[in-house]
Amino acid sequence: MTLIPWQQLALKKKATLKYIPVTSDFKLDVSQITTLVTQKTKIVSLTHISNVLGTINPVKEIVQLIKKINPNTLVFVDGAQSVAHLPVDVKSLGVDFFAFSGHKLYGPTGVGILYIKKNILSTLTPTIFGGGTIKEVFWDKTTFVDPPQNLEPGTPPIAQVIGLGQAIKFLKSLGWQKIIDHETNLTNYALEQLNSLPQIKIFGPIDFRSGVISFVFNQPKLAQPHDLGDILSRQFNVAVRTGFHCAMPLHHLFGLDSGSTRISLGIYNTKKDIDILIKGILESIKIFT
Repeated sequence: MTLIPWQQLALKKKATLKYIPVTSDFKLDVSQITTLVTQKTKIVSLTHISNVLGTINPVKEIVQLIKKINPNTLVFVDGAQSVAHLPVDVKSLGVDFFAFSGHKLYGPTGVGILYIKKNILSTLTPTIFGGGTIKEVFWDKTTFVDPPQNLEPGTPPIAQVIGLGQAIKFLKSLGWQKIIDHETNLTNYALEQLNSLPQIKIFGPIDFRSGVISFVFNQPKLAQPHDLGDILSRQFNVAVRTGFHCAMPLHHLFGLDSGSTRISLGIYNTKKDIDILIKGILESIKIFT
């Protein structure tokens, strides 16, 4: 989630933060962009796929709308949840910045990618200095090499970068259509099974969604997200994420003051995994009733 850096920057620059509303069906209210974006808007930041709701945002449409209002407004997109599940063409999307982390696409931790449009890259100056960024050093000044090397100080995470490259090759070898078909079928099955439980409430759209599914029990006496996560992990060897998923304001918006439980489906998951998840949820219901 990129909210905190923007909050700190707004405080430093005395800028105004605005937020695109979320509709009752868990989608960005794109119609509000024409009101929110003005000639003063410097940058718009959004996620490609919500890591809480699973919503696939119409990034290309949003970028075109923003640029029509103000061509100078920069658009930053967090693609951490999309790069392993959808083919991404940054040029087609029209974004100015696109970032994602390596471990989200089956690569190692501690490495990621930040795409910057070339004409913007040439305007950026280093904020961290070190080996690899320097062209010449004198007693009274220093000159820097051309971008992007001037923005990459120090020794890079060599092993992680190699691992990330192999992960990308692995995904490409599978083929995007195979990945999409598998995950779509699995997501539909998971939604069907979860919706069959009257004690479960899912937070996310019906359509235009990914395999990120967040849910809660709709009865206060049943397990809180952390309790359910503990039962699933210890008794059923099922790994889920519990809490606010780095998106506390979004949870509060929907009245989820204890967070939610989230499953994230990938190419290695099967329907058997979903069946075990449902079995664990049913066991949790027995324990708390």
